[in-house]
Amino acid sequence: MIAEIPFWALTLAWIVVAIAALTQATIGFGFNILAVPMMSLIHPDLAPNPQLLITLVLSAATVMRERGRLEDLKEVAFVLAARPIGGLTGLAVIGLATAFWLDLSIGVIVLLAVAILSTNITVERTPVTESLAGFTSGFTSIVSSIGGPPLILLYRDETGKKTRSQLGIVFLIGALISIGLRSLGQEFGTGDLVIGLSMLPPMFLGFAIAGPARSKIDRMGLRTPVLVMSSIAAISLIGRALLNL
Repeated sequence: MIAEIPFWALTLAWIVVAIAALTQATIGFGFNILAVPMMSLIHPDLAPNPQLLITLVLSAATVMRERGRLEDLKEVAFVLAARPIGGLTGLAVIGLATAFWLDLSIGVIVLLAVAILSTNITVERTPVTESLAGFTSGFTSIVSSIGGPPLILLYRDETGKKTRSQLGIVFLIGALISIGLRSLGQEFGTGDLVIGLSMLPPMFLGFAIAGPARSKIDRMGLRTPVLVMSSIAAISLIGRALLNL
């Protein structure tokens, strides 16, 4: 599958992955919101499956780096418990999806994510809201590989350190669940694995740069351009889907 992707597309994809990894390693989220719609536009084989593998490795690296700052993991128990249920629901949906619906769903999910992240809405953390966020995150992660936005509402008032560490755990386990479910549903293959592995070098580059830059980058200063680029890519995906009707 990777042999069918032009060299220019792979090169551009490397740049996107490095920037997206830098974003997530700095502010705790944002990799798939940026990477999935842009990679989908570059070449259909580049998304959304390969991002699950990249998210898995990136989240593992984040957890290792933030391991000394991990809070009580019981705080994410309800989120993690609900994710497989949302994932199974999403698996039933994507089994019926065409290229049109995949482009449309990714575009809509990204725009909804941007809308959420552009507001100051916060959600009180209770077992109910955490379970709902976990379910929604599991569903959107299966459908589009984007599972972060529902969780961000729970972490609006948390410190950056806590957000990175706890969301790192959730994204790590969530990626494992999503890859497992997609594999069982024959929606994740060897080609996706190879493409994902080929994207790990730029991911590690972005992650490494984020280490010394993390304390210097203003969160809002980085978040705004990421949301703008994600919105443009999402609107382009929706436009492509509608033009191909």
